[in-house]
Amino acid sequence: MAPKKDTMLHSAKLRPYLNISMILGVAALIMGPFSYYYLQTSWYISIFTALLGMALLFNAAIYIRLKKSQQLLIETNRNLRKQNTQDEILLKEIHHRVKNNLQTVSSLLSLQSRNTTDDRTKELLVSSQYRVISMALIHEMLYAYDDISRIQYQEYVEQLASHLIRSIKGVNNNITLKVSMPDIKLGIDTAVPLGLLINEFITNTLKHGILGDKKGLITITLHKDHRENYLLQLKDNGIGFNDTTLAKKPNSLGLRLINNLVRQLRGSLTRETSHGGVHFTVNFREPQRRINNQPED
Repeated sequence: MAPKKDTMLHSAKLRPYLNISMILGVAALIMGPFSYYYLQTSWYISIFTALLGMALLFNAAIYIRLKKSQQLLIETNRNLRKQNTQDEILLKEIHHRVKNNLQTVSSLLSLQSRNTTDDRTKELLVSSQYRVISMALIHEMLYAYDDISRIQYQEYVEQLASHLIRSIKGVNNNITLKVSMPDIKLGIDTAVPLGLLINEFITNTLKHGILGDKKGLITITLHKDHRENYLLQLKDNGIGFNDTTLAKKPNSLGLRLINNLVRQLRGSLTRETSHGGVHFTVNFREPQRRINNQPED
């Protein structure tokens, strides 16, 4: 609002000079011919006086036109700010409702799992509940913060991982979590599949990698280089898996989900075998937003 007030004050200060310019312009325009015909002045003085009057009136006309354009621009900007505010409120409400709907689905899955006696079915329902929660948390953060297009991803991963650790291992556990994602903000198109991928890794680690009450370490890092390439590293110090284990379950749901999510990110997945536990490396790029209906990169 301060620039607008400064502009109005500036216009108020110039208004007396505008009035004087118009008066002098009209007077000079009249005095040019008048002095030539009635006062017998030199013709070039009369022409100069008339031209001076025309210049003063021309400048005044330009100023008036610019003032009208400025007022129109101020009004347009005011309307755009109002429209943007309304759009942000609407989008926040959408994120809020999506979050509530996902939480309802999570509650239904939790209720169904408690009423199921089959252990395999219960495990599938609980795993689905964790995946729904990972998506609901993104919409909750987009609703809660001022930036409705991107979320601070380290905060999201820390909340998601802490929830999974408490849910699977209990409040009093021996799991150490290390997350490093300095100044990384991601849009929803990347945040959702990446969150599901991280959710799948942590869930599998807590259920099958770090057994019982043993001490465990989960390390998650995400960095971006100067070319906007992202490098995600997922590590644990659990029992890991070998080629024999993979041969027995080549199409397990967890591995299929991880591979599908990497493809959705248009990235590549590498499994390191030189370290203890499980170590995944994912390379990907965040897709650019569409502009003027142009396809994404």
